[in-house]
Amino acid sequence: MEKKERILLIVDGNLARKDPIHQAAEPFFHRILSVTNAGEAMQAFRKQNPHMVMIFDDRDDMDSLSIAKELRKESDTVLLLLFADPAYMSGLIQETGSASDGIQPLPLDTDKLITSVRRLVNFFNQTDQVNEGRKKELEITEQRDYSREILQVISQTTTLFFRTKDYERNIQRILEITGKVTRASRVYVYRNFLKGEDEYTSRIYEWTAEGIMPAIGNLSVTNQRISSSGFERWVNVMKKEKGHISGLIRNFELTEQRVLSEHGIKSILAIPIFVEDSWWGFIGIDDCMTEREWFGPEIAALEILANNLGLAIHKTEIEEKLQQLNKALEEKVLERTKALKKEMAERVMTEALLKDSEEKYRVIYENATYGIMLIQKGRIVLLNPAIVDILEYLPRKLIGNNFSKIVVREDRELVKKQFDEVSADMQDIFQVRVITGKGKNRWLELKPTKIDWYGAAACLVFVSNISARKHAEEELYRLNQELERRVDMEIRKIEEQQQLLVQKSKLESIGELSAGLAHEINQPLVSISMGLDNMLMNIDDPACDKEYLKEKISLLFHDIDRINQIIEHVRIFSRDQQRTDSRPVEVRQAIRDAISLVEKMLEGENFKLEMDCMDQQDIFVYGNQYKLEQVILNLISNARFAVNKKERDSDTQEFIKQIKLRCHLENEKVLIDVWDNGIGIPPEILTNIFNPFFTTKSEMMGTGLGLSISYGIIREMKGDILAESIEHEYTNMRIELPKYIKA
Repeated sequence: MEKKERILLIVDGNLARKDPIHQAAEPFFHRILSVTNAGEAMQAFRKQNPHMVMIFDDRDDMDSLSIAKELRKESDTVLLLLFADPAYMSGLIQETGSASDGIQPLPLDTDKLITSVRRLVNFFNQTDQVNEGRKKELEITEQRDYSREILQVISQTTTLFFRTKDYERNIQRILEITGKVTRASRVYVYRNFLKGEDEYTSRIYEWTAEGIMPAIGNLSVTNQRISSSGFERWVNVMKKEKGHISGLIRNFELTEQRVLSEHGIKSILAIPIFVEDSWWGFIGIDDCMTEREWFGPEIAALEILANNLGLAIHKTEIEEKLQQLNKALEEKVLERTKALKKEMAERVMTEALLKDSEEKYRVIYENATYGIMLIQKGRIVLLNPAIVDILEYLPRKLIGNNFSKIVVREDRELVKKQFDEVSADMQDIFQVRVITGKGKNRWLELKPTKIDWYGAAACLVFVSNISARKHAEEELYRLNQELERRVDMEIRKIEEQQQLLVQKSKLESIGELSAGLAHEINQPLVSISMGLDNMLMNIDDPACDKEYLKEKISLLFHDIDRINQIIEHVRIFSRDQQRTDSRPVEVRQAIRDAISLVEKMLEGENFKLEMDCMDQQDIFVYGNQYKLEQVILNLISNARFAVNKKERDSDTQEFIKQIKLRCHLENEKVLIDVWDNGIGIPPEILTNIFNPFFTTKSEMMGTGLGLSISYGIIREMKGDILAESIEHEYTNMRIELPKYIKA
């Protein structure tokens, strides 16, 4: 415990002396403690660490010698012994000698006791103050010498920094000098760097004293991400506040203590290094031997070292950049010099070639197969022989005249816009019509280029006669129009043929269903016949009154309506439906209407026909109801054929023929399944069943158009048909249609 205040511990078994002794010693101490025996004395001494201990011994029960020896083992605290028996005191002096700082007689008179205590306390207090002053003077001298030594090192390192170009070559020497002058265990430098978007730091230089384990190269000091290192407090102090970190490790935060203690550090000083106001890293000094506090001059001198290191780094970076710039500049100068030499050589060669080429250009100009004109402010200034042949004018009729005069009226504005005022938005190529000197209407293609002609803007125009090409384009356009007309005609024919095929498929379905329809119509006809016979038999019976006849006639009309509905449905179903005849269709009603045409026929062939529409609400799709019925009938017909064939091929008599129809909603789609337990479809032909004219039936049994037509109808309704089958087990044909939502 440090002595922050002056404390007196009095060990005296005589309580009557307590008040006068306190009164005598009180001016010299901050606190006075009193105990009565050796045990209390040792306990108070260790807890309070007093500046002075005064022991009074009347030889009653106080073992002063043992107390003094124990206290002398614990500390260098001032010990005063006062005894009542002079003889005993003299013998004790000879025996113990150095066990205490002063042995005095114990006056019995109270006033003398107070005077004696004051004199002793004052004497040793003055002696202690002199010793403290000498100690402080010695510490100040040592600190001054230490600061002077550090400043000399800073001067030496500054010379090393700025007299050499490469600071890295001398950094190890600088760290060694700094470590020795500061009596440190380890001196090192950390450098910050970016990896991606995260900031890292790593120890790049290190000096260690003899017997100290180096840390450089360890994972704990290499490539550490700053944001997750546990040293966020250091980052805030160094980077934001530009301050230093120093102190005893045991006073640091627990996370910092754990990391630093692994390297045996007891106290540390870390000073940031800045390069152009940017936190570059820091220099650190470890003491692994003792705990020490870093004083102001020492920190200030080391901050100068860190600043010099930052300046040296900045100087080196600037020198490297200057070297790079000088090298790049020298390369550019060299390249430019080579380019200038080459340009001069080329210019000399160009001048020589120019003289030789002028004659060649003139020959090319005069013998070119395309026309060339030079137009300035809309007037023809120069032309070659080819343009004379194209325009069929004599040169004197063209030169000096405005070119737009021979252009047809519809194209004159375009020509004036291009040539009267030469502008940057001139067209690269355009076509005009002209009237030749012989009165012919001729198409020209003009390719103008802006040039300078005797200090004024002009256009060099290359002219091609494209009349033949234009006539060919007009003929091609006419042929295209004719071809489009014929294509439209063929498309209409194909649509008509497709409609006929759809109609043919309907009639084929009606033909297949004729037996069932006959049975449907025959049943109400038999009922009508029996009813009329009954009426004739009872007409003369007195009991046959008017009410009886009305009832019988009403039943007859009901059967007639049923026959009429069947015939009307068949008539509408078999009628040619146009593609435009589309409207919302209630799916379950369409399924019921389709089943009504085949139900009796299937019952007659012992089929088990099931219909399952799980949704109790009406389900609508958009399309033609009778075409949808046609698709359903076609799928039922195919299922009937497959089931009957399986029955014929089956050896067992217990085979139950089944066709199931199911409709439901799934993800805003209407799904209609037609399932049968027939012969199934072989996997190798499953992908071909919707192709036109593809069928596994004989020529007398089918044309192969049913599924193809059904596929076309469903695609027209924005839907799809999917087939799933296992040969000899079952087939399921699924119709998927978008659900119709009323606006």
